[in-house]
Amino acid sequence: MADGFEKLQKQLGAGIVGKLYLFYGDESYLRESFVSQIKKAVVEEGSAGFNLDTLDGKNLAFTALHNAVEAVPVLGARRLVVVTDYDLHKISDGADKKLAALLEALPESVCLIFQYCALEYKPCKLTALCEKHGMAVEFATQKQDKLEKWAVRRFAALGKKLRAPEAERLIYVCGYDMQNLKNEISKIAAYAQGEAITPDDIRAAAEPASAVKVSDFVNAVSANRRAAAADALAELTAPGGEPVERIMAAMTYQLLRLYAARLLIDNNKPQSQLMEICGMRHPYQAKVTYEAARARKLPWFRFALGCCYEATKDLRSQGVARLVALEYLLGRLFTAQAT
Repeated sequence: MADGFEKLQKQLGAGIVGKLYLFYGDESYLRESFVSQIKKAVVEEGSAGFNLDTLDGKNLAFTALHNAVEAVPVLGARRLVVVTDYDLHKISDGADKKLAALLEALPESVCLIFQYCALEYKPCKLTALCEKHGMAVEFATQKQDKLEKWAVRRFAALGKKLRAPEAERLIYVCGYDMQNLKNEISKIAAYAQGEAITPDDIRAAAEPASAVKVSDFVNAVSANRRAAAADALAELTAPGGEPVERIMAAMTYQLLRLYAARLLIDNNKPQSQLMEICGMRHPYQAKVTYEAARARKLPWFRFALGCCYEATKDLRSQGVARLVALEYLLGRLFTAQAT
C-alpha cells in the first residue's frame, strides 16, 4: 500500500480508471482531489443525476450498496459510487460474505470508492479484498519538500513567486494540512503587493498554527522580548483561543525542546540530533529552535521548566484562576531574567 498513491497518479495520468478503490489517510485535500478527478473521468457531463451515487456508510444497508453498484448507467458508459465511512472492519451477520462476493464480481460499468474520512481505518479481510481486486491508497500527510514545491506551484498559478526560504517559513507557520495551506496561500497572494512573496507578507497575512503561536510566545519570553511576548499571549488567550491548560502544556513541551537544543549546543552537536530526539520533520524546525535556544543559558531553561511544573500543579490542585496563573508564570520568568 505504501506505493498506492504513486500508482494511482500514474493510472489516472494515463486515463485509466479502475473498478474499485479504497481511500484512507489524514490528508483530506489530496483524497478529495483524486475523488474529483475520478468523478470527472467517469461521470459524463449532464449524467450525474443518473450515474453518481454518494452514500453515507454509517447506517448503510447492504441492499442499498448492492443496488447502487448493480444499477445500469444512463446517458454514459459508467457509473461512480462513492461510499464514505463504511466500516468494513465491523460488517457481520452474513453481509461480509455478500460484500466479498460483490467485490469479486464488480460490473465493468461501475467504479466503486470506499473512503475513510471521519472513521478510523482498520485493515481487515474486506480491505485486503479491496486491495486484491482494486487499489488501496493511503493519503498520508505530505513531506516538507513536496509541500514546498506544491506551494511554489500554487503561488505561481496566482501570479506570485515563492522562494525556498519563504516556502520553508510558510510550512512551519501554517502546518502540513494542504487544505489549510491552500487557503493561507490565497490570503497571502491577495495581500502581497509585489510579485515575490516576502517574509513580511507571510507574517502579516497567514494564520499560524496554534503550536507555532505557542512556540513564538515561548521564544519571545526566552529572548526577553516582553512586548512581543505580551502580544503573543494576548492572541493566545483571546476569546475563542486556546485553553490556558493547553497553552501551559505546549509551553512546557517547547521549553523541553529548547532545553534539549541548549544541551546540544553546549556540546557542539548538530541540529540533526535535535530532529531525531524531538521527532522533527524538517531541518527548518531545528534551525528555529537552535536560534531561540542560543538566547538563554542552560540554568534559565531549568528554572523555566520548574516554574511551568509548579504553575500547572497549582492550577490543578488549588483552583488558581487560569489566566492569573499564566500571567504570574510569565512574571516569574521575566523577573528571573532581570536578576
